[in-house]
Amino acid sequence: MENTIDRSPGICASYYKPLSDGDVKTIAGEALRILEKSGMLVYSERAREAFKKNGAEVNDDTCLVKLPRGLVEDAVATNPSSVTLYSRNGKCDAVLEKNRVHFGTGGTAIYVLDPDTGERRPSTIEDVILAARNEILGMCRRVLKGIEVNDSTLAADLIIEKGPGNNFLDSEHTIKYMRDEFFIPEISVRDKRTAGNDSGNALSKAKRIVQEVRLKRGEAFICSPLRDKILKTFPEIIKKLK
Repeated sequence: MENTIDRSPGICASYYKPLSDGDVKTIAGEALRILEKSGMLVYSERAREAFKKNGAEVNDDTCLVKLPRGLVEDAVATNPSSVTLYSRNGKCDAVLEKNRVHFGTGGTAIYVLDPDTGERRPSTIEDVILAARNEILGMCRRVLKGIEVNDSTLAADLIIEKGPGNNFLDSEHTIKYMRDEFFIPEISVRDKRTAGNDSGNALSKAKRIVQEVRLKRGEAFICSPLRDKILKTFPEIIKKLK
């Protein structure tokens, strides 16, 4: 029986564009320049031979391959406009094309302890909302901020200077920009797990934050003019405060 691809999954990504058309063109141009000027290391002799036959500059001693811009552009032009990721049962095939976006777990699942039974079970969206809604919102805000594209953030010259196979992550330029490109969670833990160490887990951190909030109970978290305006608009709040 012929497998019919379900083209319904996948949402349209037209409303979210972290990169403008100009940004995409700039990134593509710099990528082509890096491949042409700096190249890449290709350890497969068979692959190097294929690159050499198609016009690439190949150094078999260093395994360095430099790709002319035209060669890369011709290869990109021959790529299919649609690629299908097939599922095992044929019911959840994901079609990658145009601006279609798919979401998945990557083959993993998050487990939590059920508050009623204490048993380990898969988490639900309610668990996520209750446990880390602020951090999820923070991550979403960082995503919606988009990507800044310019000569400094792309660092193509630095990549070319270092060359393939070398480390540019410890350079001052990388350290300068990486601090602003990540969302640093307040509760979620991204450190490596260590046996018997519960002091740094998310639950412990959340408890410490709750305790800090309790100690600061009398402090105002909003500016005085706005606070006065809110209390004037909603006088019932004053009764509750008393």
